[in-house]
Amino acid sequence: MIDTLPKADAKLSDRGYDGDWFRHALIERGITPRIERPTARCHSRTIESFITSANRIENMFGQL
Repeated sequence: MIDTLPKADAKLSDRGYDGDWFRHALIERGITPRIERPTARCHSRTIESFITSANRIENMFGQL
């Protein structure tokens, strides 16, 4: 699959294509990988409780 990639300066992809082996294969071919890796999430209890409450409200409206 990698051999069939067209010649390019950069490859823009979502994180579904993220993998060290894929990044190294692109770099070996002279292609700059532009794949966003997930960042560490904030583990604030206040934010988590807000998100949980918001999800419950969204689910309630979805069921209506």
